[in-house]
Amino acid sequence: MIEPPSYSARWRARLAHLNLPPSLLTAAPSPSAVRAAEALPGTVLDVGAGLGDSSLSLAEHASSITAVDVDAAALAIFRERLGHPCLPVTTIVGEWPAIADAVPPSDVVICHYALYATRDTAAFVRALTEHARRRVVVEIHYRHPRAWPNRLWRRLRCQPNGPTANEVLAAVTALGLAPRTERTRPGHQMTIWWPGTAPVDTQAQPPRGG
Repeated sequence: MIEPPSYSARWRARLAHLNLPPSLLTAAPSPSAVRAAEALPGTVLDVGAGLGDSSLSLAEHASSITAVDVDAAALAIFRERLGHPCLPVTTIVGEWPAIADAVPPSDVVICHYALYATRDTAAFVRALTEHARRRVVVEIHYRHPRAWPNRLWRRLRCQPNGPTANEVLAAVTALGLAPRTERTRPGHQMTIWWPGTAPVDTQAQPPRGG
């Protein structure tokens, strides 16, 4: 397994070449990144990975990252952004959870803003849980992104309110997963995390959070 300190030094050197503003390099990590990092070092699975912003915040703590997304072009950018000799990256094109059987388990599974795209929340959450050895961390808008534009439409057509993070939380709880929550931005985003159920890798380095 790659030693995290060795990778950290190389990662910082790589960031230095990007000429990023100091404010970005010193910005406090998001609550979801903190909760995921507590269960690392180890492997990371990013479901609905997009361009890689969520995984980028965990790269210093990850021994490898697997990214799943329906957009092949986005995953190509993901690989370009996170590709590094010290960080193996695997990208898998497909829709979750339909593609889940082709995806290996990881120590930590993250999923940012992808849950509203599924029609079966229970199956989606169950597949996340079964692929996490230690922890699942979800970040989600408190309301569906299309809920606000739909206000006028609801008024005219009596369309029911869109789904909310509380409904996602209820679905996770109904599966007996004992989730914990934190409001990332009150009224805007919520971080939800719970233990995974995949068999533990006894050879893996223990998480820093114990």
